[in-house]
Amino acid sequence: MFPGHHHALPAGRIAFIPAGTAFSLNPPPEVHGLALLIPPAMCRGLTLPQGLRHGLPGAADAELLDAAMTALGAGMPRAPAQDAATARGLGLIAAVLSRLGDGQGAGLAPSAPSPAGLAEARALTGHFLQLAQAELQSGQTIAELALRLGCSQAQLDRACRLSRGRSALELLYDLRLQCASKALRDGDLPMAQIAARLGYSGLGHFMRAFLAATGRTPQAYRALMRETHSRPGDRPAG
Repeated sequence: MFPGHHHALPAGRIAFIPAGTAFSLNPPPEVHGLALLIPPAMCRGLTLPQGLRHGLPGAADAELLDAAMTALGAGMPRAPAQDAATARGLGLIAAVLSRLGDGQGAGLAPSAPSPAGLAEARALTGHFLQLAQAELQSGQTIAELALRLGCSQAQLDRACRLSRGRSALELLYDLRLQCASKALRDGDLPMAQIAARLGYSGLGHFMRAFLAATGRTPQAYRALMRETHSRPGDRPAG
């Protein structure tokens, strides 16, 4: 609740509340979610919304956001070695917030009219992500995927930046992380098999990449998810 306003957050939606905003949060017992409190000093260098912003993230963004918020808000004491992972997690949250829009979020300012080029960029980016997910195990490069899509690597990269605000390579890394998080959370596949299925060069590469992105090893993330899901209503929060 905000002074003079009421903003409901239906299932699956996220909200960014700027520092200094007066609000109260009193969810009923049946509501589950994550609330992450971020000190303003840790937001230096991040591109965050200037005001209240809320909406429904895409499926891929929702997976990444949940993993980042769970890792950041798990209550572990911070150490200098964790600073880089913390910065990456906050950067990921900022990127997801920047992609909210397209009329999905109540209260969002309407976007400027989209030119035909934006529609084409979104279509190409969507085809790229579908192909990339189907070919994760093969480990194809961005250039190889672009060739199969009938465009150059530069054209694909421009389309991804225009429609998603991230390069094609960054979206590929996000996709791998999303699939890895789901495999760790929902299944019992050995780490080596997950690494092979997602196109990592080996188990070590997978473990280093996952740790760098989330601040946790794959084993620690799987254990955290199992502990969280075994205790309904008791989600880690920062």
